[in-house]
Amino acid sequence: MSAALAVPLTCTHCGKIFYGPRLGITHITDRNHAAMLASFFQKLVEHIQTEHQDRGMQIGLAEAEFRTMMVLSNFRSDDEELKRKLDKSRWNVHQNTLALHLTDRMIQECVEGVLPDLLTLADARDLPALKRNLFELMAGLRRQLEEPHKYDLELQPL
Repeated sequence: MSAALAVPLTCTHCGKIFYGPRLGITHITDRNHAAMLASFFQKLVEHIQTEHQDRGMQIGLAEAEFRTMMVLSNFRSDDEELKRKLDKSRWNVHQNTLALHLTDRMIQECVEGVLPDLLTLADARDLPALKRNLFELMAGLRRQLEEPHKYDLELQPL
């Protein structure tokens, strides 16, 4: 993908469209590309700060929360309040970066979908198959939440 191609980004708050260089997840192609990205990103930041000040403040607080978590995670302490602060920061960052929020309805639909098979295995006393199915159900949930290999570029075509 060429860095010269313009990519539209639409502000989710006001609908304004910005055109900038391809962002690329694998690498920055050269110094010119890096400079274009930095300039474009600064325009997006300025738009949020001037046109959507409340959201800009929320972003600033989230940045500070992430920075706090990253710095504190490099130190050990027996102070329980500091441990709680670190864990609260980690939790806040986690809540703001989840790609998937599993609702009770989604869980209920999953349970209803697998229950007949699990009952059949339980009635047949097929404990190894029941254990495998329950394990896969829970491991599948973990995969949805953790997204392993999502950006393992060696496994996915570009």
